[in-house]
Amino acid sequence: MKKTLFTLLAIASGLYASTAVATDGMFGFTSQGKEIRVSYMTNSKNDPQAFAFHLNCAGSCDLQSYTDQVISDFVYALEHSQLTGCNPDCTQKTTMAPNHTFTRTDAAERADEIKKFSGSEDEPRLYVVNGQRPGIPSDIRLINNGRLEAVDGVQFNDLGSQFTVTLPVSGEQGALSFWHDAVERMLKDYITKPYENCKTRFTTKSNGQMIKTQTCSVVES
Repeated sequence: MKKTLFTLLAIASGLYASTAVATDGMFGFTSQGKEIRVSYMTNSKNDPQAFAFHLNCAGSCDLQSYTDQVISDFVYALEHSQLTGCNPDCTQKTTMAPNHTFTRTDAAERADEIKKFSGSEDEPRLYVVNGQRPGIPSDIRLINNGRLEAVDGVQFNDLGSQFTVTLPVSGEQGALSFWHDAVERMLKDYITKPYENCKTRFTTKSNGQMIKTQTCSVVES
């Protein structure tokens, strides 16, 4: 029987059981000395459709190896009921039966299985949103068969006092897509620095695809 991401997450801690009856939300855990935020999105049936890991892997940091450790620590946190920011139902379900014999090696092996199914048909997708400075995105990747790949059409420009995000809001011929909405939601969840004077511009390419560009001023503390 195929081990779906739903099944693996359910085995780990019952997260699927809790998110299936919840609205979209966010929780956190610790990895490599940092608090990692995870946002998730559901479909009309409240089934999880996408999980986005919010990272700050800057400078000489290798994003692939860093992400691999993050996913492993995520699975470990699930198994040991170490999520933060859950709603009461999530907290109750994830603290019912923590498995204290579940090791870091076990977590790494299960994380490798989970990453293989990301992006497969009828499976939730795992995304990584990364920033070179906290609170402002500079990169977004999809985990596809365990490896990070760029998300088509999404571009960032960090100008210091301003940042610009350009992303498609439709596919070719103008057909709207859940995944374009999901990417926009992930970016909104990631942006934690105060910003103001946001200006939005829509353009349409020759193939009918609509593009959205948003430029915002960063409020420095």
